[in-house]
Amino acid sequence: MWMVISAMAVSPMLAQEADSTKIEKQQQIEQVSEEPVDQINDEAAGLPSEEEQVDQAIQQATGEVWVDEAIEGEEPPVVEEAVVMQEPQQQSKPVYREVQTLMPESGGGGYGAFSVGYTTVNDLDALSMGVRGAWIIGHGFGLGIAGEGFTSDFTPVESDYYALSGGYGGLLIEPIIMGWFPVHVSFPLVLGGGGMASYSTNSDPWDYDNLDPTFGEYAVFFVGEVGMELEFNMVRFFRLSLYGNYRWTSALEMNPMDGLNLITPYPVAKDALNGWSFGMRFKFGSF
Repeated sequence: MWMVISAMAVSPMLAQEADSTKIEKQQQIEQVSEEPVDQINDEAAGLPSEEEQVDQAIQQATGEVWVDEAIEGEEPPVVEEAVVMQEPQQQSKPVYREVQTLMPESGGGGYGAFSVGYTTVNDLDALSMGVRGAWIIGHGFGLGIAGEGFTSDFTPVESDYYALSGGYGGLLIEPIIMGWFPVHVSFPLVLGGGGMASYSTNSDPWDYDNLDPTFGEYAVFFVGEVGMELEFNMVRFFRLSLYGNYRWTSALEMNPMDGLNLITPYPVAKDALNGWSFGMRFKFGSF
């Protein structure tokens, strides 16, 4: 009796469990049927899904790991840094110290030049001609030597004609202001010494066939000449300049030449060479 009553009480519970089990199996079958066939085949074959393939392509192109922002609560995988194998260090070569100089060793050149100009000597018109050469340092400073020669016009004294001729030279110092511009200026300075002589002729000085000059007196002097040049860069190796100089000398002391005891009647002032000179200078070289 009790067994029958127990069976009747348990049978509804077993039937309910069977129904719930049947419903769960049916839901699982529906979920499996909803998944794409390709995905099921890929998972069965062990191949990555389309999303995994896209992530792998992005990682190969950018070198970075793609993290899907839609996935929350998941940390991106940690990418370990590649270990870079360092090459064995070579033995360092001995270091040689470079000798430092006061003057720059590059960015310069040099030039040679000749000039022709006008000046006055003892209040007489005179022709001047010169040469010079200089080393240009850093395109802005010239250092070299210069020489200048001059001869004055003849002037009549009693029955003769007198003239003065001479020359001077020395150290050339030439600051050049913005020499890379097509038109610029420089300020040459010449320091040195020279000599001058007076000579006479008793014939027409313009009669060169019969000219027989006789030297009279001479003088030596210290000279300083400062000037300004307006330079034109015609081409890379040639510059044309217009110059104006002022020349100053020590006091001239005229002395008779050897074998001449008589003092000539032509007076020469002690500052006969002090004065201005103007002309043109032609420079050739590397500037």
